[in-house]
Amino acid sequence: VTFGHGSPRVVPARKSHKQLNILLEQLYRLQWKYAESDFSQLVSTLVKCVPRRALIILYTDFYTLDALYRQLPHLQRIARRHALVVVFFEDRQLKTAATPLPPQASNGEHIIHALSADLVLQKQTMVDILRRNGINAILTIPDLLTGNVVRRYFTLKQQGAW
Repeated sequence: VTFGHGSPRVVPARKSHKQLNILLEQLYRLQWKYAESDFSQLVSTLVKCVPRRALIILYTDFYTLDALYRQLPHLQRIARRHALVVVFFEDRQLKTAATPLPPQASNGEHIIHALSADLVLQKQTMVDILRRNGINAILTIPDLLTGNVVRRYFTLKQQGAW
């Protein structure tokens, strides 16, 4: 399911060798917008299109804690009905900018460091908030995405989450 600002696009799950190509084609057609997505639209789509308990892996990003708190009720609603895993992406450049500075760093470098460290901390805080609300969350760099998601899949499957 893709959702956001237009009609959601749904690719029903099927056992077919063509399924990956269908998914990739739908992803290719997406138009990215720098705007907050309508998570209520996702909830409505899942209610209609996924009637049984299922594993839902949501790839998303929240830029502020306020944005997360606005969407948290929708995520909780999904998590009550399905096994939900929210995947966040860690920004390597931001994390590098948040590493401790040498004592001789300039004021500008200290400002960049402080802002970067705050953003890195906010991202981890978002993951912690989701986990405290019973929602699985993964914070990962893109290079480790597949391994981290597959490990979580097997953990949840072993637990009988869906």
